[in-house]
Amino acid sequence: MDNLLTNQVEAGLFRIFKSRFDIDFNELGKEYFCKNLLGEDFELASRDLLYLYFDIKKNLTL
Repeated sequence: MDNLLTNQVEAGLFRIFKSRFDIDFNELGKEYFCKNLLGEDFELASRDLLYLYFDIKKNLTL
């Protein structure tokens, strides 16, 4: 059951990142999971974290 929930959350996060920021973690690979979202690899602005928060709150029921 935990594995199913983990997979659903991961898929939901992938959809959010793809639709909001055009970041496709399926193409990038799992090594990018530990990268800093505000760093050189993604270069998101701090306000983007707020958008991410509200997208997660709206789309994922945790």
